[in-house]
Amino acid sequence: AVVSTQSTGKTLWFSTTTTHQYTLKQCLSEPKYMRFINMLINDTTFLLDESIDNLRSIRDIQRLMSNSESWAALTEDQKEEKKGKPAQDEKQCRSYLTLANETVHMFHYLTTSTQAPFLVGELVDRVAAIFNNQS
Repeated sequence: AVVSTQSTGKTLWFSTTTTHQYTLKQCLSEPKYMRFINMLINDTTFLLDESIDNLRSIRDIQRLMSNSESWAALTEDQKEEKKGKPAQDEKQCRSYLTLANETVHMFHYLTTSTQAPFLVGELVDRVAAIFNNQS
């Protein structure tokens, strides 16, 4: 849903037809736009949090594998399971970060000419938290 929403927004935003640009500007002034911004914030927070979790998992397994005593204490089945996990986590992390990058670009597109909705009190802290990763 995130990618299709972004694609639609980009298409409307960069459209040269006045009708599309007018339609998008009307949407920006609607109360539902705040809900849309909140959904973007939630998506971004989720994607970044999941990416960090995947990176932590990769780091933890690498540390375990580098500790020969701890690694030797595992069964062969456990070792096999752990060996495959970093590649899986890396793939998932890459996917999350790609989507997060698109979502951040969406913020850029939306704030290029319309900053007012993002300056509302409750959103300022949330948007700042995303980029500080403090949410």
